[in-house]
Amino acid sequence: MPIALIVTIIIVAVVFGAIILATYMKLVKLNSLINDAWAEISFQSKRRADLIPKLTDIIKKNLKNEKKLVEVFIDAEKKMAGARTMSVLIDADRKFTEAFSYLIMVSESNSKLKTDTDFQQLISEFLDIEEKVQVARRAYNIYSEKNNAKLNSFPANLINSLIGHFEIRQYYELDKPKKKR
Repeated sequence: MPIALIVTIIIVAVVFGAIILATYMKLVKLNSLINDAWAEISFQSKRRADLIPKLTDIIKKNLKNEKKLVEVFIDAEKKMAGARTMSVLIDADRKFTEAFSYLIMVSESNSKLKTDTDFQQLISEFLDIEEKVQVARRAYNIYSEKNNAKLNSFPANLINSLIGHFEIRQYYELDKPKKKR
């Protein structure tokens, strides 16, 4: 076998190996970024859940006729605190967001809530947490999109079919998906 052929085979093998390694490392990095973003979403959701009892106490004190609202917040708190899957967390997040929006609307016309400094401080904390959740959610979705695109393209799809370690990630979407016509 001529030396030129052997060198060519070695070069092709090294290049092919480098492509496989680079693709694998890119998938590992994307999964790490996705997991970090998920951890931040989960952490901030737990922080938000920890604040809900203070919020329900203020609602009970100032809005005695809003018992259903208190129940919605308590249900969201339980789901957020115990969420192990994205679908459970999304459901709790959706309920919390709807109830929180309603509470903000009610507070605009309620003089007790407008002047309650504890309530105003708590609302500020919730808004800060919501901003952090939105940043983490955007990061999660961006990295999930990149991961999914990578897994659906060559050579990552071939590598993953051999290794089977990586998976297509679901997006974190609060809005209910619209049916296609």
